[in-house]
Amino acid sequence: METSAPGVYAAGDCAETTHLVTGKSTWVPLGSTANKQGRTAGMNVCGGRSVFPGVLGTAIFKVFDFNVAKTGLSMKEALREGFEPVQAIVRGYGRAHILPGGRESILKVVADRKSGRILGAQAMGEGPSDKFIDTVAMALQGRMTCAQLATADLAYSPPFSPALSPVIVAANVLSNKIEGKVGWLSAAEVKEIMESGDDAFAILDVRDSKEVQEKRIPGSIWIPLEELESRVGELDRDKQLAVHCHSGARSYRACLNLQHRKFKKVRNVDGGLLCWCYDLEQERGGE
Repeated sequence: METSAPGVYAAGDCAETTHLVTGKSTWVPLGSTANKQGRTAGMNVCGGRSVFPGVLGTAIFKVFDFNVAKTGLSMKEALREGFEPVQAIVRGYGRAHILPGGRESILKVVADRKSGRILGAQAMGEGPSDKFIDTVAMALQGRMTCAQLATADLAYSPPFSPALSPVIVAANVLSNKIEGKVGWLSAAEVKEIMESGDDAFAILDVRDSKEVQEKRIPGSIWIPLEELESRVGELDRDKQLAVHCHSGARSYRACLNLQHRKFKKVRNVDGGLLCWCYDLEQERGGE
């Protein structure tokens, strides 16, 4: 924390530091950073040889009842820094689904396609956003890949977490993407194809009837996941199918099912309806 002027130290909001993902200079004014930098400066003033390594930009704040948190790089930031980023978006809760009162947070984890290295994460919702982000922050500190993060030995008991942590679920989704097991389309790409009027394109909704009655993408085909195997003959094999559910987990299974049945043009909609910020319609009677 010594400045270019010998014997003069700077710490806290007035000091730049190094971003641990990009290796570049950055400025992230946080009380947690200031305290750690102050300790480093104090040790060195007293003759020590301490080094402050840098930051990940890990932060959290409250927006009404939402807990909003971030660490590392977003997709846009990763692209700007020259990475080839992929993302996983999952729903996460602070307890097992068998227990009442669970609060949801949506978690997005970003990784580099070439190396598999975790690059960052964001979380938002009434649930344990802080827990998710702190876990990913430690993965970033250790320069872990998504494959390594997927095997992390995290604490589990129904009152505290689902059996498979949403962080691990996201890491598995990233691994699947990098390995190319299923193709993906973003919500923006789906919307663009819809507006082009391409007759060789269709959207397949695999959610249950209650979800479909609440909201639905206009013009989509509805076949619940549990009925897909028996109704696969209703789908046109020559069309490109964009398959979606609420978050992307069920539609991923549907894509694997369809690929097993020799459908060649199947793509999963990244993040499902969680990432759909366009028009929706209400369905009557679940038809």
